Amino acid sequence: YKDLANKRAVLNAKNFMQENLGFFKDAEERFSVPKEVIVSILQVETQCGKNTGNESVIYWLSRLVSASFPLNVNYNYKANEERP
Repeated sequence: YKDLANKRAVLNAKNFMQENLGFFKDAEERFSVPKEVIVSILQVETQCGKNTGNESVIYWLSRLVSASFPLNVNYNYKANEERP
C-alpha cells in the first residue's frame, strides 16, 4: 500500500470526495460509515474510478461468493493443510 500513501493519492481522494460530496454525505448518513472511509476504500480499490480494470466484475464477485460455500471451504482447507 505504500504507493497509496503519497501526496498525489491523498489529493486525488480529497478532490474526488469534494466533487461528489452530496453522494458521500448521503451514503454516510444511510450506512453509518464515515465518508472518508468510503473514499479511502475507493482510492485503494480503483483510484477513485480511474482504474476499474478490464475484466467483468461478475466473474470476480461469483468467485468471492463461491469461496464461502461449505464444500469449497472444506476443499481449500484440506488442500492447504496438505502443503508442506
